[in-house]
Amino acid sequence: MTAPSRIAGNTVLLVADRLVSLAVGVAIISQVSRYLGVEGFGHFGLVQTLVPAFLVLSDFGMSTILLRELAIEGPDRGRLLGTVTVLRVGLGLASLAACVGLAALLGYRGPLFWAIVLYAGSLLLPPLETLGLVFRATVRNERLVAASLLGLLAYAAGAWATVSLDLGLLGVTAALLASSIVRAAVTLALAAREVRPRFVIDMRTWLRLGRLAAPLGIASLFGILYGRMDMVILSKLARPSDLGLYSAASRFGVILSFFPQAFGGVVFPALSQASGDQPTLARLYGQATKVVIVLGLLAAGVLSGSANEVVRVVFGEAFEGAGSILQVIGWQYALIFLNTISGYLLIAIGRQRDSMVLDGIAVVVNAAALLVLVPLRGAMGAALAGLVTHAAIAVMAAAVVWRRAACSPSISLVARSLLATGVMLLVQRWPGVGPIAGPLAYVGLLCLMRVYSVRDVRALIPRIAAAP
Repeated sequence: MTAPSRIAGNTVLLVADRLVSLAVGVAIISQVSRYLGVEGFGHFGLVQTLVPAFLVLSDFGMSTILLRELAIEGPDRGRLLGTVTVLRVGLGLASLAACVGLAALLGYRGPLFWAIVLYAGSLLLPPLETLGLVFRATVRNERLVAASLLGLLAYAAGAWATVSLDLGLLGVTAALLASSIVRAAVTLALAAREVRPRFVIDMRTWLRLGRLAAPLGIASLFGILYGRMDMVILSKLARPSDLGLYSAASRFGVILSFFPQAFGGVVFPALSQASGDQPTLARLYGQATKVVIVLGLLAAGVLSGSANEVVRVVFGEAFEGAGSILQVIGWQYALIFLNTISGYLLIAIGRQRDSMVLDGIAVVVNAAALLVLVPLRGAMGAALAGLVTHAAIAVMAAAVVWRRAACSPSISLVARSLLATGVMLLVQRWPGVGPIAGPLAYVGLLCLMRVYSVRDVRALIPRIAAAP
C-alpha cells in the first residue's frame, strides 16, 4: 500500500471511529443522565472535567514530540519508548496526587469526592499507553481504533449494569474507569507484538525531550485551564442544578469541536507548504475561512432553532432548562470554527508563541467573565462567559494573523453570511415552520448571494491534496 493511500485509509478509519464513538456515547449519556438526574449528572460531569484536566501534567506535550522522534528513530525505538514510559508513569503518580489534593482543597465531599478519587486512577493509564504511539508513527491506527472501540463497549456494558443494579455515581464512574483500563490493556497487548521496550531511567533523554515539549505543554496547560474552569467555578458559585444543566448542554460542544479540528488538521499541511508564499497563503486562508464561517454559522443556527427539542430527546424533560444554554454554546462554536483555523495558520508560519499568548489571554478573560457572570446568571452566565471569551479571541487572533501574515477573512463574506444567518433565525421563529426551513433559507440565500460556490471547493481541494 502506498503512503498516500495508507494515510487516506487511516484518516477515514479515525473519522469513522470518532463518529461511532459519538453515536454510542450519546446513547450512554442519555441513559446515564436520566438515571442520575440533574444534580447527579452535574457531579458526573464535574468528575469527567476535573480528572482528565490533570492528564496535561503527565504528558506536557511529550507525546507529540515522542511521535516525531519515533518517525525518524531506528533501532532505539524500544529504549526511547521505554524511558518515556518510565517518566510518564512518575508524572502520572504526581498527577493523581495533585488531583485528589485539589478535590479535597475545593471541599468536595461524599460520593462526589470518592468518585473523583476512583476516576483519578485513570491518570496512570495514558502513560502506559505510550507504547501505542508506535502505531501512530507507522500510520497503523487500526490497532488504536480496536482498543478504543473495545473500551467503549466496556463503558456501555458498565453503564447498563450500573443502572440495572442502582450503583449510583460511583458505579457510573467505575464503568468509565473500566473503559480506560480495557483500552490501555488492549493497546499494551498489541504494542508488545511490535516493539520490545526497555524501561530505563535516562535523564539526558528526559531533559532533551522536555525542552522540546515545554512550549506545547504550556499551551496545553492554558487550553486545559480555559476549557475546564467553567465546571469547577460553577460547582462552587452556582446551584447544583445549574452544574447539571450546563454539563448536559456542553456535551454537544464535544461533538461540534470535532469538525473544526478535523478540517484544520486537513488544511494545516497545505498552510505549512504555502507559508513562504504570501499570496498563496492568503488565498488558501481565505478559502479555508470561507468554509468554517459558513459551516460554523449554519451549525449555530441549527442549534439555536432545535436546542430545546434536542435536549428533550437526549436528556429528558428534567433537563429542559439546558436548551437555552445550548443555544449560546452553539454560537460559541461559530467563533471556535474560525479561531481554530487562525490558530493553525499561526503554527504553520512558525508563530507558536503568538498562539500561546492568545491562549493565555483566553484563560484570563474567561476566568474574569466566569467570576462575574456565574454568580449572577448561573449556568447561563457560564455560557455567556464562553461566548464573550471566544469573541474577544476572534478579534485578537484576526489582528495577529493580519500582522504576521497579512491574511484576513473577507469582510464582504462575513457581512453576507451574517445577513443569511439573520434570515435563518427569523424563519426559525416563524409560527408553524419546521426545523429544516431555517437552514434551507440560509443555504439558499448564500447561493443567491454567491457567497460560496463549487469553484471554491475546486480551488481548495488540489492545494490540500498536493500538501505532504
